[in-house]
Amino acid sequence: MPDVQLHLSLRRDARATGRTALLRTATNAALAQAEIPMPVELLVRLTDDDELQQLNAQFRNKDAPTDVLSFASEEWFDGKHEGAQSPTSHHLGEIYVSMQRCIAQAAEFGHSPDDELRLLVVHGILHLLGFDHMQRDRKRAMWAAQDRAFSLLDRPNPLRTSKRSPG
Repeated sequence: MPDVQLHLSLRRDARATGRTALLRTATNAALAQAEIPMPVELLVRLTDDDELQQLNAQFRNKDAPTDVLSFASEEWFDGKHEGAQSPTSHHLGEIYVSMQRCIAQAAEFGHSPDDELRLLVVHGILHLLGFDHMQRDRKRAMWAAQDRAFSLLDRPNPLRTSKRSPG
């Protein structure tokens, strides 16, 4: 497991007992799905629909809120670093999670908000690590990485146990 410097940014209404520990364990489980030879740092921001809608419009030309956005700083492909190796450390990127979407999706799909938050964090970090689900073969690799991360968390993957389709 690499040395991880995790920067957390939680809006006041996103703070809850145990949330920092949940974010750290979900981050570590996601990062364990990659070959990371150097220390990394990343930002996880818990925010709201308004901020995610603004970011989605600005960076993806989609004027609607979404559950999680990832902004990678380095080139990765399915958990392998593709960029120039840094002898010290590098900034992996940033993920932004809408807690409004998180809570709504947990209710819609029949699992806890904490499990939905774990899923969104793991999913977002896997995107930072170059995993993707837009092509069938790469989707299988990403879903397998999510399953392995949830196994490390000793939790069921909400994509596998909810009314939601993992596709």
